[in-house]
Amino acid sequence: MIDKEQVAAVRSDIMSILRGEGVIPEGEKDVPIWSGKNVPDFLEIHTKIHALKSFDAMRTSPSLVQMMEKLCGGPVYVWMNVDVRTQTPKMAPPTIIHQDYQVFYRGGRFAISWIPLMEIDDAVGGVDIAPGSHKTLTERDYVYSKDRYYTENAGALMPLAVEKSCGEFAHASYNSGDLLVIHDKVAHRSRPNISNKLRLSMDVRFQPRDSFIPWYAKITASDLERYNRRLNEACISSGATQDQMQRTLWRLFWYEGGEISVERIKREMVNMYPVPFGPSE
Repeated sequence: MIDKEQVAAVRSDIMSILRGEGVIPEGEKDVPIWSGKNVPDFLEIHTKIHALKSFDAMRTSPSLVQMMEKLCGGPVYVWMNVDVRTQTPKMAPPTIIHQDYQVFYRGGRFAISWIPLMEIDDAVGGVDIAPGSHKTLTERDYVYSKDRYYTENAGALMPLAVEKSCGEFAHASYNSGDLLVIHDKVAHRSRPNISNKLRLSMDVRFQPRDSFIPWYAKITASDLERYNRRLNEACISSGATQDQMQRTLWRLFWYEGGEISVERIKREMVNMYPVPFGPSE
């Protein structure tokens, strides 16, 4: 499906950065064996990866865009906001159950092209998807998880889809050149990595070109992460309750952010805007 040589070039460039950061051993060029180095925050490493020419070229590669256009029935807009996954063994918990439209809820209908950048077997992990959940799972099937956005002990709690509402999960092994396309309303989660390797993959989102394109589709994933961290820090400093924080975060994320300050957060806190998930009030 995807040009294997192009995938290999992206993987090689990413591994070069990881070697420079000591995350994989010096001299390891073919397989991303984990060095054992603990990296508590990958933001700066991911920023370097997002700046790679090979990484950016992958999102607009002809074979990928042609597939997207067939699915959409016409021209597509490929998001600049492309996630890279550098999942280390046992260091970070798997991504919780979610639907991407809940994360990027202002966007029109979009889809995710999940691209494995290496061989991914059961030990390396991969993605669990819940077939059919795009038709059955609703906003009211969400609760707050124990995980927080970008902070360990403070900040907004992340929404979590209740597993029993998702039905059965399915997964597969993947090779370089494979592609998994996920509907924005299909519930999915990452699987644990119990190997001695990093799991390398990337998420490329796309939507019909004539549909509404939200502001966060036009910036890099690392820039969006920095924005969200500043927003959470301002909410914490403002003394917002969890309820106020959730409503304010979604309000500012809907509109194009703008200034982030404690003063603005306090002004927004007085407005009890609805949140797009959770039990009805």
